Amino acid sequence: MVVLLYASDGTANTHIWVAGTVATRISYDGTASTHIWYDGTTSTHIWYDGTASTHIWYDGTASTHIWFDDTAATRFSYTHLVCYCTHLVRWYF
Repeated sequence: MVVLLYASDGTANTHIWVAGTVATRISYDGTASTHIWYDGTTSTHIWYDGTASTHIWYDGTASTHIWFDDTAATRFSYTHLVCYCTHLVRWYF
């Protein structure tokens, strides 16, 4: 059974998601943040926060993180849990 849920919190938050054995959610928070993510056996998150940060990442058996922070840095990191090693590269403006 799949349940479709919609909720609006005043003028601030609007949430749309599907709740089943896994959860898929799309939410818009005022003029500040837009979030899209999927939470199943693994998690995929894509969101934009105001004018500050854009984040894209995948967390499964390994982790891939890509995000942009306009006040600090652009970062990419990949964590491979089998090899137990982490690579992190940062580009500073």
